[in-house]
This record gives sequence, structure tokens and C-alpha cells, in this order.
Amino acid sequence: MNIRTADIRRFVQALSQHTDAPNTVYLLRGSALVYLNNARQTTDIDIYFRSPEAWQATIDEIASAQGIYADIVELSGFIPLPTNANQRHILVDQVNGIDVCIFDLYSIALSKIERGFDSDIQDILFLLQNNYIARSRLAEHVQDLLSKISGYDISETEVKEHWATLQSLL
Repeated sequence: MNIRTADIRRFVQALSQHTDAPNTVYLLRGSALVYLNNARQTTDIDIYFRSPEAWQATIDEIASAQGIYADIVELSGFIPLPTNANQRHILVDQVNGIDVCIFDLYSIALSKIERGFDSDIQDILFLLQNNYIARSRLAEHVQDLLSKISGYDISETEVKEHWATLQSLL
């Protein structure tokens, strides 16, 4: 199933029915780009919010009832987040008292550079071409990422290769 903005809203609305629901949900990866009108589709909802471990069963239940796949993703577990990442979230919606924010787009771009699938590179091109992120600033964040990868399951060689592939397309 291809996820659309309406699917994400319906998911957050179901989440809001729980009395202790989080007051902010952060969209990551492809689901964040759906809200930015990226033409490429995504098949799941990647979200993050504070204290997510207590919510996994509820997330699974809501996703199953709606016939979608949703996953709690904490980017800081995969990549070192760039400086001030927590100050660059974008509020894109409010659903029943829950703020829906796009997580820092530079962090999302870095996670896509690290993974390096063709679709990831296309997503980064979308962000750059639509001026959601700046090439020079992304280059700084890539260098910062490379200096901090110790302790993460990240290949410096692959990050450099993925970055070079992206650069060749610009």
C-alpha cells in the first residue's frame, strides 16, 4: 500500500484516541517526504516521539487495524545527528491536539546517504531541488557525520561513495 498524507493523518488520529498520547509525533524518511509532496511513494510510516518503547504494541495495533505498516524509528540509533538537529523540525499538521512535525531534513538526508539506495538518492535530490535543504550545508553535515561515525554501524567508504553518487547527479 502506498502511504499518503491522509493515511498518516488517520494513523495519528487513531493514536490521539489514547488518553496519554504523545503531544508531538515526528515523521521520518519517506513518510516525512510524503508531507512535502514528493512524487515518490512510500510503503510505511516511520515515526518517532518521546518515550516510544511504551507505544510499540499500540502502534502495531493501529497499523494492523488500518492495513498499513508503521515503525518507530530513532535516527540517532543509526547515525550521529547533526548539530542543532532538534531545533530544525518543521510543524506540518495538527491532528486532535497532536503536533505532526517533520524531523530535521538534514538528518533524514544523512540517513538516506548512509543507506544509499537509488530511491534514497532520488529523495535527497527532491529535497535539494525544492530548496528544503542546501547543498553546501548538507556537505558540511556529511563531513561532520564522517568525523563522528565511530561507534555506529556505518561504513565510511560507503558514505563517501553514496555522497559522490549524489554529487555526480547535481
